[in-house]
Amino acid sequence: MKRQIPNALTLTNLFCGCMAIVCAIHFKFIPVIWLIVIAFVADALDGQVARWLNVSAPIGKQLDSLADMVSFGVLPGMILYSLLIKSFGIPKPDALIVEAAPAFILSVFAGYRLAKFNVDTRQSDVFLGLATPACTVLVAGIMLVFEMGNAEIREMIANKTFLYSLIIVLSFFMVSDIPLLNFRFPHYKWKGNKARWIFIAGLPILGIISGYAFFALAVLWYILVSFGEIANQKLFS
Repeated sequence: MKRQIPNALTLTNLFCGCMAIVCAIHFKFIPVIWLIVIAFVADALDGQVARWLNVSAPIGKQLDSLADMVSFGVLPGMILYSLLIKSFGIPKPDALIVEAAPAFILSVFAGYRLAKFNVDTRQSDVFLGLATPACTVLVAGIMLVFEMGNAEIREMIANKTFLYSLIIVLSFFMVSDIPLLNFRFPHYKWKGNKARWIFIAGLPILGIISGYAFFALAVLWYILVSFGEIANQKLFS
């Protein structure tokens, strides 16, 4: 039975991803945020729980990739598709909006990113490129800023040029070889985990000062800390 606990967490991730896609289709953006949070936590815990219980099976890795493709591949594409629809001023689409379809380029690159990660042995200590969960949190954060912001902010985000540019940048960033922090703590001491602890310590402060922009800014904070750590390693290597 305990072998199925990590799988149950992975399937929770998948289930939440599916529901979030439906919510995004209908412009119910606040529920999308909560479902992404649950999916993100479940995705973060499934591997950790498997290690704690000392259980592993090939099906677990396959399930994880499939769930991630839905929650962190299809879903951010659907969010961007919905935001692009908003940018075209279409209230309730009843057919495919071709002009918004490029949003799913992000989903295509997310699929490639996940496949690349599964076979890339270089990513044990660092991530190469932006991980799909981080990409999804950033996209969802931008969606939340749109939902909660004033008319000027909403107009700035629901802008075709901004959204198309975001798709291109994030798609490239996911499949690039740019090194970024991962959060597999080899131990919990300061030495060897300085950048990880700096990132975590900064989150409460960021939450206080950023309000509903927290999710988007948290990913930018993560990227900034990662770049700082890589620069520091090169400087003192």
